[in-house]
Amino acid sequence: MTSLVACVVPAQAALGESPVWSAAEQALYWVDGTAPAVFRYTPGDGSNARLPWRLPSPVGCIVPRREFGLLLGLGDGLYVPPAASGSPSKFCDLGVGWPGNRLNDGKADRAGRLWIGSIHAAETAPTGHLYQVVADGSWRRADSGFICSNGLDWSLDDRTLYFADSGTRTIFVYDVDPATGAIGSRRVFATLAGDDGAPDGLVLDEDGYLWCACWDGWQILRYAPDGRIDRRITMPVQRPTSLAFGGADYRTLFVTSARMDLTESELTRGPLAGSVFAFSPGVAGRAPFEFAG
Repeated sequence: MTSLVACVVPAQAALGESPVWSAAEQALYWVDGTAPAVFRYTPGDGSNARLPWRLPSPVGCIVPRREFGLLLGLGDGLYVPPAASGSPSKFCDLGVGWPGNRLNDGKADRAGRLWIGSIHAAETAPTGHLYQVVADGSWRRADSGFICSNGLDWSLDDRTLYFADSGTRTIFVYDVDPATGAIGSRRVFATLAGDDGAPDGLVLDEDGYLWCACWDGWQILRYAPDGRIDRRITMPVQRPTSLAFGGADYRTLFVTSARMDLTESELTRGPLAGSVFAFSPGVAGRAPFEFAG
């Protein structure tokens, strides 16, 4: 399968992350978390434009909104980007301010609620939280005790939330009430072995299987609903970070990657680190859900 993985955006992103497909634009948004910068890749003409936004802190994620474009998850809160160039304006701060923590990956559910996690910046202490944000900007902490909150997605019936803590190499699941957003106690869905890397971004396909980008694992894993590894896709880079279905029929899987903190020998082995990749997995995904705010 490796030969079918193509580099579509040759780049040297320190922390490529948060790919999001826009059906209206037939384009992929993605970020370099530490630059920080947001890019728009258009497969039709192969362009990859850096958006002229001045971001004041690391960007953990970008989330589509139902009527107002995008929302940015920056280190200290959620922000609305400017209409053209300039600085974003704060939407809400989530009470961020604990020493050594910042916001990271986030995604909206079908009902329009935004779920976003925080991480311990040094990734040594379980001080991260999982937040739930509703349309008016009010929020609550849904769970706590994570080292590196990361990818998340929902089952086809919206009753199961998948959520990764890279710091413990674990993908958790929660039972969810789709109407209220209330969640039950977390339980382990899968724990990655050392050679498999750490779970980073997650995305579900139309068959209800979960795809996982494996940081330091040189691979993408596809999990069956029972937690069994169904497929391994070898990647040409050590640190795939996140993934999103896109294309006109959502049958292309886009994968971001990182090159931060890699040694010279590691970069020699994987010189495309920091680029964006794509392949056809043989199954379709779904359009990203949009935040109602």
